[in-house]
Amino acid sequence: MVTANTSTMEKTLLVPISVLRQILDQDSSEPLEDWLMVTNEKFLLQLTKADKDLKAGKGMPWEMVKKQLNIIPRKSDYRLLY
Repeated sequence: MVTANTSTMEKTLLVPISVLRQILDQDSSEPLEDWLMVTNEKFLLQLTKADKDLKAGKGMPWEMVKKQLNIIPRKSDYRLLY
């Protein structure tokens, strides 16, 4: 739940204790990011549509995406492949 006070533009987000414990245990914001994504209805609808499109053969090979976006791998990325 997000509430907003328009006079100060403060926002309050109620996060489950289990998510906060994971943040502390892992010393990372990743559990919070995951929780925010899976509780975002718009994101879930987009994810569902993308999954259907992919299953319908509407996907694009990663090599083509890189070419269209002019993504050039860094040398440091190559060591991750081996």
